[in-house]
Amino acid sequence: MLIGSKFYSAIDLMQSQHLEFIKHITYTLTLHSLRYEENEFDEALGLYLNALPVFEEVSNVDPIVGDIHVKICTILQGIGEFSLGISHLTKAKDAYTAAHGEATDDHIKSILIQNIINVSVESGDAYLAMGEMDKASECYEVS
Repeated sequence: MLIGSKFYSAIDLMQSQHLEFIKHITYTLTLHSLRYEENEFDEALGLYLNALPVFEEVSNVDPIVGDIHVKICTILQGIGEFSLGISHLTKAKDAYTAAHGEATDDHIKSILIQNIINVSVESGDAYLAMGEMDKASECYEVS
């Protein structure tokens, strides 16, 4: 996925210096998804939280960072932690917005805009679940 030169520079550096590390991260993210799909939410949450700083260190404009925040939020909301989940949705929106700013491909930009809209709707749903109608309305208006 073409995001921008900063993203590719970071990945190139990481690949040249840490190929085994990248293989491990790829395996780990696959494991996270499997744990999530198997309803092993505690383990999946821990795995996602541990992977997040690694991806944030590599690139702040990587949509994977946004995707991980969304997964974390989904798990947190599933266990009733709506407020903490919203903080991860805000971080996801920031990651998608940064990636959109770096993207050069129109198709990628449109996907990132859709992700930003989805995060706004999910934030509104979370505020609604917490009974905060004004904040929910603001989120829905933005989307």
